[in-house]
Amino acid sequence: MIVRNGQRLGSILHRVEPGRTPEPEPAPPVPDPEREPVDELDQLRSQAAALGVQVDRRWGANRLRREIESAKEETDGGDDTYA
Repeated sequence: MIVRNGQRLGSILHRVEPGRTPEPEPAPPVPDPEREPVDELDQLRSQAAALGVQVDRRWGANRLRREIESAKEETDGGDDTYA
């Protein structure tokens, strides 16, 4: 509430008709840990984690792809030749 010279001016954040109370803003959605990855970063993070990579949430798509490729090479033993 803003008060100037003893006069109540109201809130600058909420403009409400006199006698009405403002409706509360809806809460942001809570992420569901069981949901499927929605965007590319989530998919890459899931793929990297499944390969045993310690994922840093600050990594972008390019870094995640490099880490995934590196983890795949380590899993394959780095040998691309077939017997």
